[in-house]
Parts: sequence; C-alpha cells; structure tokens
Amino acid sequence: MKPAGPRPTVAIVAGARPNFMKVAPVLRAVAARDYGFDVILVQCLLSDRIARTKTIA
Repeated sequence: MKPAGPRPTVAIVAGARPNFMKVAPVLRAVAARDYGFDVILVQCLLSDRIARTKTIA
C-alpha cells in the first residue's frame, strides 16, 4: 500500500561541467524505476565575483 499524500521530492544539485554531466546516470537510474519520490535537477552557476560579494546561508 502506498502512503497517501504528496510524494517527497529529492533535489540533485550540480554545478557546471564536469559535475553537471556526472548526474546524468543518476537521473536515468531514478527515471527507470519508481522509488516513491520525485527528482528535480538544480544546476548552480556561481561566479567568483558573486561568491565574494554575497553570503550564502
């Protein structure tokens, strides 16, 4: 029996190349089978200038 209610969501966070390219096999594996959660891909692009001027909490 599946639990009622919304499915949990897992966020896979990756930066620019090569890390962004490395998540493709993970996304394919999750898409091939229903693990009971949804997956979103978040691509982070952070320049050196932004990293020096903004605080990330």
